[in-house]
Amino acid sequence: MPTTTTRGRAPKLHAPVPVPVYQGTNDVRIPRANVNTCPLVFRGLFHAVVDAVHPLGASLFTDTNNPPSSATPVSVLRANDNIHFLDNDGFATRQDVSIETLLSALDTAPPPAQQRLYHRAPVPAQLATALLSSPLIASISPPATTTTTTTTTTMMMHHHLTSLARIWASSAGSITPLHYDKCHGLLVQLHGRKRFLIIPRDDARNCYLHNGITGPTHASRVRGADRAFMKAKACRDNPDVEDDDDDDDEETSDLLASFPLLAATRPWMVTLEPGDCVYTPPGFLHEVTSISASVSVTIPYDMTEAELDDRPAFMKF
Repeated sequence: MPTTTTRGRAPKLHAPVPVPVYQGTNDVRIPRANVNTCPLVFRGLFHAVVDAVHPLGASLFTDTNNPPSSATPVSVLRANDNIHFLDNDGFATRQDVSIETLLSALDTAPPPAQQRLYHRAPVPAQLATALLSSPLIASISPPATTTTTTTTTTMMMHHHLTSLARIWASSAGSITPLHYDKCHGLLVQLHGRKRFLIIPRDDARNCYLHNGITGPTHASRVRGADRAFMKAKACRDNPDVEDDDDDDDEETSDLLASFPLLAATRPWMVTLEPGDCVYTPPGFLHEVTSISASVSVTIPYDMTEAELDDRPAFMKF
């Protein structure tokens, strides 16, 4: 568990430590030691999928029998504050834009005044097929039985990917606020860069979850956690460098004044490049920042009956 803290003028936050990197070579799967206990990053595991989807085109965001045109509509979220994207009526609105508009938003970093876009949709069949070539995806396939053929298992997993997996496209600077999922999750980075701040579920009580009235119960009321913990990381990594950025110090101090228990959390942090994948256990809170325009795929899979019986109280609501 991360234990490093900041020193000197830095705010009193535990500086995040790197997410462990998968070290295996054969039989790629999530090690038992990481399941439900620790996130894990797989570096470069999906480079073949990245090559298969580049250059980005309209077909990546649609799954129709007819070739899409640049005017084909797709659904996007627009955050009320133009930064924090949470699929909830109190925080964002949904509207249709053309694929051309979406692809344009993924081309360059928008200026602050430009409205950021966030697109979420089922994974197209051709992308699901490419993902199935990975041994990691095969390792989470439904268990085979004496009557299950390899073809049937592949078809079942293909259906899982096209029905439950999601493709996400976001403008640079978009942030998904701290939240947790009630399932195991893999995120595959296809385009651009994303940074994950991950907090263990034992620290959920320190993360100020919504009560269902102010917002969804799986999401935190905290905003700006990534920036604050990045500041803590910078202070840890450069302890002898004098820090004159009073604005950052004040911002973090204000955050801790509003959410003091956040100082007790002990997070991990990782930046994903195209081809990378991160595993996040159920109930682990994570804030996700699109450092650049980004496209990724999330692949959820269920907890076992034993895991459901053992889940903490906050995950039962």
